[in-house]
Amino acid sequence: MKFIPSENIEGLRRQAFALDKLARSKEAQCSILQANLDEAQKQLKSVSQEAINAERDTNEKLTAYIHELERERDDADRRAGVAERKLAFILEVPRKPHDKSAAKSR
Repeated sequence: MKFIPSENIEGLRRQAFALDKLARSKEAQCSILQANLDEAQKQLKSVSQEAINAERDTNEKLTAYIHELERERDDADRRAGVAERKLAFILEVPRKPHDKSAAKSR
């Protein structure tokens, strides 16, 4: 679209007012778009922080679960060690000669 200026003063005045109205309209549109952009950036930052917080919470839960499993494993290892020592003690105890089970195993 090519601009053709009016040849008389009244036509130029109308064109100037129309151009002024168009410029104000574009400024209002820019203002609205900037506000929308600012709000979108704010929401994106909020969502990003929420995602980080959710990841952090999940990590804390998993870490606590790992520590619980490690404690259970350590307890099982300790119980197994006690059981092994008891078994070793039982196997090392000398049998009495009148013990029938000792005679059968010889």
